[in-house]
Amino acid sequence: MSYLSLLITSRSGGLIFHTPLSPHTPPLQTNDWLRIGSTFHSLIAISKTATPTTTKEGITKVTCDNINISILSTPTGIKFYLVHVANVTSPPLNEIYAAWSDWVLKNPFYEIDMPVRGERFRREVERICGYTR
Repeated sequence: MSYLSLLITSRSGGLIFHTPLSPHTPPLQTNDWLRIGSTFHSLIAISKTATPTTTKEGITKVTCDNINISILSTPTGIKFYLVHVANVTSPPLNEIYAAWSDWVLKNPFYEIDMPVRGERFRREVERICGYTR
């Protein structure tokens, strides 16, 4: 129950993958997931220009009372958003990124910025996050 969902957006902001990681994840329609993904992407893009630091990383974590969103921006522009409960200290975003590299990018039939349909990647994410259906 530590992780609620994972969203991945392309470099242009389109949602290319999402999966619930808990039975407590609210059931949303596909259009709702698309809106959430593009909203996160837009907020990060705005924060990169508004950040007064030289790193220009943008938003890396959103903290609320009970739920946090940890964000990993890759050098290629793909962004990983892991929604989890507040008491998680180190979310496994780097492990998920490694699984992305192994199961998605090495797939000869996958085209960059297209939705991910691979069930193997979904199962690997669920294994990393400790979720069993």
